[in-house]
Amino acid sequence: MAAMMFARRTIRNAVGFLGVAALALCAAVPVAQAQVGHRLTPSEPLSNEEFAAFAASATPMVMMREGRGDLATPRRIPVAPTAYEGEMLINPGSPGRGLGDDYTPDGSIASAAGSDPVRSPMDYGSGNRNSIYQYSDSLLTPFPVSVYPYRTAGKLYFTLYGFDFECSASLISRSIIVTAGHCVNDGAGTFASRAVFVPAYSATSDGDHFGRCTVTHMWTTPEWNTGWGLASDYDVALALCDRVGTTFTGVGPLIGDATGWLGFCYRNCRMPYFQDTQIGYPLNYFGGGQMMISQHLAETVTGVIGGFATGAYVHGSGMTGGSSGGPHIMNAGVIDGTATPGDLPDRNVTLAVSAFQINGLPGIIASVALTGTNNSINFRRMFNQACRESRRSLGRRSCSLIR
Repeated sequence: MAAMMFARRTIRNAVGFLGVAALALCAAVPVAQAQVGHRLTPSEPLSNEEFAAFAASATPMVMMREGRGDLATPRRIPVAPTAYEGEMLINPGSPGRGLGDDYTPDGSIASAAGSDPVRSPMDYGSGNRNSIYQYSDSLLTPFPVSVYPYRTAGKLYFTLYGFDFECSASLISRSIIVTAGHCVNDGAGTFASRAVFVPAYSATSDGDHFGRCTVTHMWTTPEWNTGWGLASDYDVALALCDRVGTTFTGVGPLIGDATGWLGFCYRNCRMPYFQDTQIGYPLNYFGGGQMMISQHLAETVTGVIGGFATGAYVHGSGMTGGSSGGPHIMNAGVIDGTATPGDLPDRNVTLAVSAFQINGLPGIIASVALTGTNNSINFRRMFNQACRESRRSLGRRSCSLIR
């Protein structure tokens, strides 16, 4: 047991160190390359008992750690950067069919009393007062969260080097999930050997309220796969889920048919500022057993933090290990369709995933835009790679290619 704990600590420390070392490599924006894919070895789906053991042995994956730098001093909102990367291109999501009364035929979410998740009294307040890095973390109730868009997010359990870990992830099609690169790959060419995704996970319910699906394929950026990720720009990954209750092209339903899936940005995903809702399963809240949200203003930091070049969203959040890979959603939730829309009115769109912490600055973390810095990640190509495999193995209706 001592040897196992030492090995786990070694992996954790190595991952944290690699997130720092890699940032030194990203001073220049490279031309986007083809994404790196991996097919997992076919196996039978885990029984309930086997999955329970898998989940019980999983350790929340620590977030990448970035060097302490010029964010050390809380500051007032500065003048916004003068230019955007360009018009944001978005692929829409869908609410799915849900469970029982929380779905109506026209695709809207029923507003029956008690059906929407609400902030619980266990609200952890605002951190980083008197700065732009304020945040408010909240528990979503009731358990399990059963309404769209929150039910699209969940836990990703995976095995790396023979040890079990857990991250957060979310569906962006009927069968494709998005997460952080370090939640599927060690940053040195090794992918996880097995993985299971559980949407809307709750430790106080039956856990897999909507079922669970076995991951069959994974993709990440070549920069993460071979360069320890340049954590601020390339720590993004996709994974393909098989049908619920089956492994490798069985006959069960697709997980997203019930949960729905988020829309996502696939070009020009960085904005000077981004008011978003972060979803994740951090260890520091409820032992990682419940879905948490954090609401905050994210700022695009372009330049040098702690001696390393970066282009990430930086924001306040109390979430720690286990929340890596969770989505950062624009305009999350349900709203009256007759309301007057403003700029960027698209709802429930993922722009980024949780990635790394700023060393020495508790309550300040960074998320990676799906398209990296200045579109250094060709997320459209990455998604289409995953979608082609999904259509080949799960049928043409499992996803739609971005043209």
